[in-house]
Amino acid sequence: MKTRQIIYRAAAALLAAVLFTAAAALGVLDGADGTVSDALYQRASGTDGEIVIIGMDQRSIDALGPMPWPRDVMADAIAYLNSDPDACPAVIGIDVLYVGESGDPWADEYLTEVCGEYGNVVVASMATFGSSIVESGDDFYVDRRSVLAMDEPFEALAAVTDTGHINTMADSDGVIRHAMLWVNAPEGPLRAMSRVIYERWCTFSGVTPNPDPPTTGEGFFYLPFTAGPGSYCDGVSVVDLIDGEIDPDYFAGKIVLIGPYTAGMQDEYRTAIDHAAPMYGIEILANQIDAYRAGNIPRQVNRTFQLAVLFIVSALAAAFFFDRKMSHSVPAWLGICAAWLLACWLGRRGGWVLHVLWVPLFVTVLFIVSVAVNYIRASRERRRVTDTFGRYVDPAIMKELLERGGDALE
Repeated sequence: MKTRQIIYRAAAALLAAVLFTAAAALGVLDGADGTVSDALYQRASGTDGEIVIIGMDQRSIDALGPMPWPRDVMADAIAYLNSDPDACPAVIGIDVLYVGESGDPWADEYLTEVCGEYGNVVVASMATFGSSIVESGDDFYVDRRSVLAMDEPFEALAAVTDTGHINTMADSDGVIRHAMLWVNAPEGPLRAMSRVIYERWCTFSGVTPNPDPPTTGEGFFYLPFTAGPGSYCDGVSVVDLIDGEIDPDYFAGKIVLIGPYTAGMQDEYRTAIDHAAPMYGIEILANQIDAYRAGNIPRQVNRTFQLAVLFIVSALAAAFFFDRKMSHSVPAWLGICAAWLLACWLGRRGGWVLHVLWVPLFVTVLFIVSVAVNYIRASRERRRVTDTFGRYVDPAIMKELLERGGDALE
């Protein structure tokens, strides 16, 4: 091979690798990659019944009126769940914000009294995020995910309950794939309500909590969903507790979650387990708790490392496909794609998450482009040979020249 061809091939391969790596780094493929990765990584499994969702659903709204309900409604529900001292729930998580005192001091006092009496209630807090100027030494920078305010339970309720944040943030394509273990509240890091509930359940059950999942610098971790929409709810409604329709023993020793469970309450999300059917926030909370319980939360492989791998694979594939016969290119293309998918599958089983789409997509693009370029070059070469020798050379020799290409002319 001539030196000029070697240089041309190397330059083309490096340029292709740079372009593909830049596209991945800029997030051009994040949505499509997320969809493909969800299909490979997220698998619903059966729940074990340890977590029960009690819905603030349409039946409850029809019976109790539109929300927000008076706070004594939730107090009555909590009291009913704990009505048998020998069969209380392990922990009751209330996915409702009780910020500030209401216009009914008696209801506030009653809710506080009930939560304090049983001591197994966790209530919600929520951070409001925004941009703020942060001073670092002599420099300043803009923190675009700064906690500007916290909605927390009113003081008397906070004194007799535990609390955790219920913030949820979707990826750029609007799909929930990550959870937040903590947020940087003004008073210090505030852990997720799901984690607080899980640790309360561990204390009740006498088990050692699994370690915290690995997080990014902003507290995010990859969430392996256990179950899809509707899997945690047995159709129990808050009104069933108020009317005494469910035996409280049914909830003995369990994690009970109470929260919005009907359309129109701005608490529905698209999630990695099912892009089509929306999932209520209380169900995402349940999936987080089950992820802690399972203790097999995977870690995402460093993005910079994956970009480096993509660059190397793209450069090598581009150089290999250049001027290569189909009998060699096709097995190489299929082999690279299959090897990467296998690596992703094995990595997930080993507790690591890779970008599934990056390598197969870009290698496929390189393969298609190389086939097109090689075809064009071969056609031009045949035309050149035919124009040069077609009138003077025996047809058999002409056929050999065309099959051998330019090498036969040198």
